[in-house]
Amino acid sequence: GAPTVIAFDDADGMDTGSWLLLATVLEQVQPLLAIFSLQPNTQRPTKLRKLTEHLQVERLKLSGLAHDELRELLCATLGTRMLPKPLASLIPAKSDGNPLYAMEIARSLLQDGLVKITPMGECWLPDAAALQHLELP
Repeated sequence: GAPTVIAFDDADGMDTGSWLLLATVLEQVQPLLAIFSLQPNTQRPTKLRKLTEHLQVERLKLSGLAHDELRELLCATLGTRMLPKPLASLIPAKSDGNPLYAMEIARSLLQDGLVKITPMGECWLPDAAALQHLELP
């Protein structure tokens, strides 16, 4: 039959209970397609390497979105048609094109009042200089 599919997001941060669950699932569920997402530029966790060393593993590295694609996503996320230039350059640089991280940055800036959206859908920065000193993980 069709494989069972299980996905682990941020596998590099999985706790012990999740690893135990994964080991049990790998032993008992067949056929199985397991999908793991890792943060960019991280190595496969040792526990994951050990659990999968005798299995068929295919690793896909996803690239970030292009600037135009990211700008379109951010406009949709913020509900605006255009982004101010400082914002349009900051978020792609900080997110490395990662769409989830870019959306989190945009929402955080909006929530913190560093980005404002007018009722007409115009995006503006009350203090553009504050973006230069912004510290993001």
